[in-house]
Amino acid sequence: MTTSSRNSTSMKIEDGDIICFQKSTPLGSEEELKYSNVPSFLTRLKKEQEEDKKRYKAQAHLYTTIKVARDEDLVKQIGRDIYFDLVDHDKVRSFTIKKQMPFNLFKGLVALECIPMQFQQFWIWAMRQNHTYRPIQPLTPEEQLESVKKLEGLPNKEHKNCKLKLFLEDLGLDQRPIPLPDKTKEDILLFFKLYEPEKQKLGFVGRFFVKSLASQ
Repeated sequence: MTTSSRNSTSMKIEDGDIICFQKSTPLGSEEELKYSNVPSFLTRLKKEQEEDKKRYKAQAHLYTTIKVARDEDLVKQIGRDIYFDLVDHDKVRSFTIKKQMPFNLFKGLVALECIPMQFQQFWIWAMRQNHTYRPIQPLTPEEQLESVKKLEGLPNKEHKNCKLKLFLEDLGLDQRPIPLPDKTKEDILLFFKLYEPEKQKLGFVGRFFVKSLASQ
């Protein structure tokens, strides 16, 4: 009998203890087994975990994390976790990949989970003066040919150690390949929230492109 919080000489069982027992082995077979009992097995696991941590630390500089927000995240968070901003990036899907990976290969990874590549439109987030985030510009076809490392220098970073944050727009709602829309300097992307006084509820209802001249 082994407890998780004390050495093997203590036999007093307390609330919350974990009791570990093992399946009996045939007589004479213990010497043939590499890890014949619980202590030796746990010692091996602890050593492997320490080695994994060392390997990760040694290679950490080769990897980065991309945080990808979608409309589904805005619907889920606005009015529950988020009120003044659009999304909490710590609660969206994140991908840990090599910095030298071409962005087009990363799009293939995203396609395996949700949206086919031909329907993907990625936007760069930028932090505003009031410390909220907004999608500021879509990635150009030329930028998507670059490595992820080069994209980390785009406007969504307030400091050099910030993770790459992206907004993923689904262009294939009708399931037909369509060309990416051209965004000019006159185009602005607006996000709409609806407040219902009767329910005292705030929620995300959609987004829309307008001409900046129309907002004046």
